[in-house]
Amino acid sequence: MAKKSDDFQRIKTQIEQRQFAPVYLLHGEEAFFIDQLTTLLLDTVLTEDEKDFDLVQFFAGAGEFTMGDVISSCRRFPMVAEKQLVLLREAQALDKRSNKLDDLCLYLKQPSPSTILVITYKTANITGASELVKLCKKTGEVYQSDKVRDYELPRVLPGFLESLGVTAEPKAIDMLQNFIGADFSRLTHEVDKLRLSLQGRTNITAQDVADHVGISREFNVFELVEALARRDAQRVEMIRLYFARNPKAGPVPMVISTLFSFFQNMMLAFYSQDRNINGIMKEVGCSYPQAKCVVDGMRHYNARAVMRNISILREFDARSKGGRPASTPDPDLLQELFYQLTH
Repeated sequence: MAKKSDDFQRIKTQIEQRQFAPVYLLHGEEAFFIDQLTTLLLDTVLTEDEKDFDLVQFFAGAGEFTMGDVISSCRRFPMVAEKQLVLLREAQALDKRSNKLDDLCLYLKQPSPSTILVITYKTANITGASELVKLCKKTGEVYQSDKVRDYELPRVLPGFLESLGVTAEPKAIDMLQNFIGADFSRLTHEVDKLRLSLQGRTNITAQDVADHVGISREFNVFELVEALARRDAQRVEMIRLYFARNPKAGPVPMVISTLFSFFQNMMLAFYSQDRNINGIMKEVGCSYPQAKCVVDGMRHYNARAVMRNISILREFDARSKGGRPASTPDPDLLQELFYQLTH
């Protein structure tokens, strides 16, 4: 991810310095950074007056055009500006049977020096072995915007915040990760909001986040297992609050069943001869992500604690099926359960 971040910053700096490439291929699962570079090119290449004459945009899936039309636009000369800007947006929506992106390869072999062609391709990566990617690398810039995973955020967030002109103490970074996750559009919005409250400061504290940022990310039961495996009580509480507001995301029967399987697998792993991930996958009969959680859990729970948690889950399973006071709502039941499991 560090290399991708460096690529983004390098391309961004070159655009800001008006060192334009003739071709930009911006592709990948994370749309935020693709949109950032596209907007920067729109704001930098042409003035508002020049855009009336020398900006051409094609929206895949929102109009009838062919790759021949795109190439013809790229081949013409600018009318007013030094260079013209041609944008092919949302190329992943092209009809691959009749309007193939690879049809641009002929143009990419010798792009016009007076045209800047920008191709955006979201939701997926284009294979690096394709002729299109190879030609774009040879004649221009290729940026692959990978989806940032949750486990990468502690490493990625400090640099991202610096790009927005602020820093944050470690606790604040941890809270932003828990509250928002890898939603960079939301992160940018929240940092802009925080900046107004900093009163000239550039360092975000944990108190700033607590006072001004709400929980907005989505959670699921598998992330709950990961948090319990690390015995991360703060993150478990974040997930519980999300489940309380979104009951369909964490119904009590599914939560208890999933957690029971997790602790049961961990108990089996304690008596396994091979306690690495591959050995646990084989002996316990679980998937790689499940085995990884088991290994993480074994660092934070001993066999006695695991057995205790299995008993707790049996008790709460019975309570959820009628053996509890009628006035005990599901969110309160989960709050009590999660507390007992982590303490």
